[in-house]
Amino acid sequence: MESFVSRWVLDLIDKKIDRKQFGGLQGKSTTHALFDMIQLHHWISALDKGKSVRLLFVDYAKAFDHVDHSTVVRKLISVYRIF
Repeated sequence: MESFVSRWVLDLIDKKIDRKQFGGLQGKSTTHALFDMIQLHHWISALDKGKSVRLLFVDYAKAFDHVDHSTVVRKLISVYRIF
């Protein structure tokens, strides 16, 4: 189901995604982002013009496989008073 929803959403927003978006897209990865990062002339040019350069690398791969789901459910119930 996750795969179906993911493809459906990506089809809807594909044209709106920045070409510098690497995470969460099939065929792109943090390796691609690092390779793109090597093009420092873009950064240097921006800095020379008084602009800022900001980066954020987040890798959520398998993040939820490492979480005890019963703990998450208990936390949600206690914090948000659901169920």
